[in-house]
Amino acid sequence: MRYQARKSIPFHQFKLVSEEENMNTVTYTIPNINCGHCVHTIKTEVGDLEGVKSVEANAETRKATITFDAPATEEKIVELLKEINYPPQN
Repeated sequence: MRYQARKSIPFHQFKLVSEEENMNTVTYTIPNINCGHCVHTIKTEVGDLEGVKSVEANAETRKATITFDAPATEEKIVELLKEINYPPQN
């Protein structure tokens, strides 16, 4: 968390601003997640994308949940998943 001075109050008072306010979370169904190796690959590759804060993948549910902010975008995440042969289901 960071502090942000508000112009309408004296400088010595601060408003607490959560950096999570700008976070986005998406969940994708990825049919070809079959094993722990698939989970590891998705977590590693997507986790290395700048702006991605967390990646959870599950072989049983075949879902991946990704939390991110800029410069990552949903489009960049989907493109990367396609590149590593784990395209999300439409």
